Amino acid sequence: MAARTKRNIEVRFFLSPAAARRLLRSWHEEERKVEPHAYVDYYFTKGASTAKVRRWYSHRSPRIEIIMFSRKGKIKTERRVGAKSVQGAIQELEARGYDASITVDKKNGWRATSGGPRTSCELVTGLGWTGEIEIPPKDRKKTNELIAGLKAIGATGFTFKPMLQIMAERHKSKR
Repeated sequence: MAARTKRNIEVRFFLSPAAARRLLRSWHEEERKVEPHAYVDYYFTKGASTAKVRRWYSHRSPRIEIIMFSRKGKIKTERRVGAKSVQGAIQELEARGYDASITVDKKNGWRATSGGPRTSCELVTGLGWTGEIEIPPKDRKKTNELIAGLKAIGATGFTFKPMLQIMAERHKSKR
């Protein structure tokens, strides 16, 4: 299967359950295409490099992916390739020298894919309701405007940190 590459600026944020409902309602009012999704990510690290194996619970093809990351400033580049099994994908990353890090389970989520930047709202096990906006680098000047709109519905804690870093910090603070 051919690799797919995506570049964007990811802005993550946090939501109360009520704010998550308001966000979903706003997407429907704006007539955005909204898709449910659910998956588990198995993160791996090798020095400063990060990769993950994603197993989709929701209907999607491919159902299992290896996703390699790189970051330059605030711009994240993802390279995705399908895999036949979770175990096979994990073995491939381990053979490349990656070490298992954390698992992030997102069993309840939605993604708005039309009428604006790709935006998601997900219930993350151990973290609560989170969201993410994927802003194309050419639209970076719209970042503050998009954040202001999300603040208006109750989103908080805006950050450019990757999920792996957020989860590691959360884990440390609970010790």
